[in-house]
Amino acid sequence: MFKIIFSKFKVNDCVVRLHLYNKQLNKITNEKIKTIISGISKCNNNSYSGCWDVLGWKDDKIIFAESKRTKKDKIRSTQINWLSAGLKFGLKAEKFLIVEWDIK
Repeated sequence: MFKIIFSKFKVNDCVVRLHLYNKQLNKITNEKIKTIISGISKCNNNSYSGCWDVLGWKDDKIIFAESKRTKKDKIRSTQINWLSAGLKFGLKAEKFLIVEWDIK
C-alpha cells in the first residue's frame, strides 16, 4: 500500500496542503522523501511551483501523479518544469504519472 499525500508544498517546512480547501492535511516526516522533494525544487530554480497533485511512496518507491480532466484540463508549463527538474535530479520518467479522467 502506498502512502498518498496531496500536494502543494510550502517551501520552509514541507507542509502538504490540499489546494482546493487550503487545509493542512499532513506533514512529511520521511527524511528521504523530504530530501527528494527539496532536491527537485533546487533543480527547479529553488521553487516548488508545478509540483504534481499526488505524491505517493512506500519504502524506497516514490511516484508523482498529476490529474487532468479530458478536454478540460492541460499540463501547465510549471508542471513540465517540475518533471524536468525531477529528471535532472535523477528520478526516472516512470516515477511520474499523468492520470486522465472524465465524467460520463
